Amino acid sequence: MSSRIPWYARAIALAVSTSAWARGQPAPSTAPTTPAAPTARAAPTERAEQPAPPSPPAAETAPPAPEAGPAPAASTPAAPPPAAAPGPPSPIVLTLPPPPTDALLHIASNYDGTVLEGRVRVDGGDYRPLCTAPCDRPVKVDGIELRVTAPGMTTSNVFAVDPGPGVARFRVHGGSAALRTTGLVAFIAGLPVAFTGMTFYALSKVNDDPGQRTTGIATLAVGAVITAVAIPLLILGGTSVSDGRNKDIARAAPPRGPLF
Repeated sequence: MSSRIPWYARAIALAVSTSAWARGQPAPSTAPTTPAAPTARAAPTERAEQPAPPSPPAAETAPPAPEAGPAPAASTPAAPPPAAAPGPPSPIVLTLPPPPTDALLHIASNYDGTVLEGRVRVDGGDYRPLCTAPCDRPVKVDGIELRVTAPGMTTSNVFAVDPGPGVARFRVHGGSAALRTTGLVAFIAGLPVAFTGMTFYALSKVNDDPGQRTTGIATLAVGAVITAVAIPLLILGGTSVSDGRNKDIARAAPPRGPLF
């Protein structure tokens, strides 16, 4: 075996000494020795055959990203409905209470059993009793015509009462139905007698008959007396209704006739 050092061994030793010098370490001796020759020959082989250090593990391959499909369309919020145009202001409706139809009545009468009767003014028909004096209770009077009656008393004329609050007070001055009937008969009988006397008196003027004139005057006087008596009977037999201020509101006016 030759003791000559190959050129590549010297190159390797030079590289190693240069590297140790750079790091501040003593360089290994390169003098050839007999026992060192094989070692120097084997050094490059061992370095050449030394397995390369394992390479760092490769980074784990990230799983492939899923294929991006078509981007979903962004949901567009629904547009709010257009505001309705303001309409005209609604009119203010005032609810008024219904008008009253009743009235609280108080009736005083000089006849016992005086009854207040009424009927619908428009429809007419028969009267029906509403209350008995002194009454003192609400009575429907709206659109009603009233009168008062009593046994033996002349029926009053028709009158009306306005509905509303408060108390409507009435005083009934009753008249005798018998006196009124007598006065009415006398009044009806006295008118023709008086008319007959006037006729005889006129004819006496035409005929120039004193007897006919006397008959006419006497007949006219009788008729006048009968009529004169009838009027007080009619007044006494009449029934009147007055209000709280003593003002007559339903008085039966006596029939008028010629007075002589």
